Amino acid sequence: MDYSILFLTIMKLGILIGIGMLLTFKINFTSDVRRFLIFVIINIALPAIILNGFFQITIDSTLLRQIIFIFFFSIAFNLIGLLIGWFYGKSVGMSALKARETGFLATFGNTGLIGIPLCAALFGAKGAVFAAVFDAGMSLMLWTVGVLFIQGKKDVSLKNFLSMLTAPNIAVLVGLLVTVFSINPGFFIKDIIATVSGAASPLAMFYIGMLTMTIIKERRRVSAKLVATPVTFKLIIFPIIGMFVLMLLPVTQELKQVLLIEMAMPSITTASIIFAMYQADEDYSLMHTLCSTVFAIVTIPFIALIGTLFL
Repeated sequence: MDYSILFLTIMKLGILIGIGMLLTFKINFTSDVRRFLIFVIINIALPAIILNGFFQITIDSTLLRQIIFIFFFSIAFNLIGLLIGWFYGKSVGMSALKARETGFLATFGNTGLIGIPLCAALFGAKGAVFAAVFDAGMSLMLWTVGVLFIQGKKDVSLKNFLSMLTAPNIAVLVGLLVTVFSINPGFFIKDIIATVSGAASPLAMFYIGMLTMTIIKERRRVSAKLVATPVTFKLIIFPIIGMFVLMLLPVTQELKQVLLIEMAMPSITTASIIFAMYQADEDYSLMHTLCSTVFAIVTIPFIALIGTLFL
């Protein structure tokens, strides 16, 4: 990994977040603006960057095995993280609901909104594909086990599975089909996809910046001690545990680096929306999203540097 590119990319993302924060002084970050940005990012920009990555690679048996490995590694990582976060919450005396919320926030990361553009910048087209597959595994856990977890339910419904039919996940499936069957979409379509994919990172960072500034303006209050728990697990403890697991696995250095970056992502930005949908503590999720996103600007390079000593 070129660490100069990593630091420059993180700096660029930080600047874009700052621009998003400044935009709130000119544009009211209303629910309509928020829904519009989420729709464009999730349904247009991220699918474009995923497809653009698939269009630039050739899948052979080795790469296909890597993709399958990433998907199941992501499922295992997120499931184990969820259980560890919940167990820790219970062990320190949190209520059953708060322990489940803490496990959720400590586990599910922004592997799509930030992770895919970041891995694309650091590792190229293959990095974007690997990150997208990791995000697909995370999405599977999020919309099945994750939403059941914060509700305290045990049964998976058809609605949970239908929730996984998001544009990024569909883009992964389409990209796999196009690449495996050597379908050529043509130069014009490829060029449009490449152009749109360039908007993914700026739009995502603008959204995060605007959300961050809105939270600051609203002066929402949540116990710092409570927020520190999932933030510490999400940004430091879980990536380091994942790193030591990767040391034991016979996979390529590039694959290990992509997985490490994805595991180090801050909390998923839509956590507050999910919490609101299922009557959980929205303020808790908002403050965690804010803190984990801000601190991730420092912790992601730190985790990446630690990874050079062991991977």
